[in-house]
Amino acid sequence: MMSTKTKVWLITAASLVLIGCILFAGVMTTLGWDFSKLSTHKYETNEYEISEEFSSISIYTETARVTFVTSDDKKCRVVCYEQENARHAVSVKDGNLVIKRSDDRKWYDYIGIGFELPKITVYVPSGEHGALSVRTSTGDVMIPEDLSFASIDISGSTCNVTSYASASGAVKIKLST
Repeated sequence: MMSTKTKVWLITAASLVLIGCILFAGVMTTLGWDFSKLSTHKYETNEYEISEEFSSISIYTETARVTFVTSDDKKCRVVCYEQENARHAVSVKDGNLVIKRSDDRKWYDYIGIGFELPKITVYVPSGEHGALSVRTSTGDVMIPEDLSFASIDISGSTCNVTSYASASGAVKIKLST
């Protein structure tokens, strides 16, 4: 037989679990069961117009999904959906379009709940381009077939790479998993 003390503790624990479930259901109903609204990270969209000439592209990021899209207007631009304090710097240096994450977060900014991932969309004209280099950790990479490069070099840890693009030189894809 259970003692009275044990019964009180079990009833109290069951009551607290039930109250927690009711509160959770109420909050999620209010949010329309959209878990992304629980995120503590703030995201913004930044667009960078590229007016300088470049032949090659280098991207250095950690978790952003990188997608290449052919631009209809023959202009190049980069659209980054990113955290407010973990933006990407976009510049052209020595004929190379460089997209690099510039993270100025404090240690406590890493603590939080997040359901979204940063995204980098690179709009480039169709046709032949110079070397493509992408360095990522967990961000996926997608390249359409109407783009071609002199060489392609993609490395990452746990990302997916989908590339339909052709290359006149070497194609190197190095992934951990």
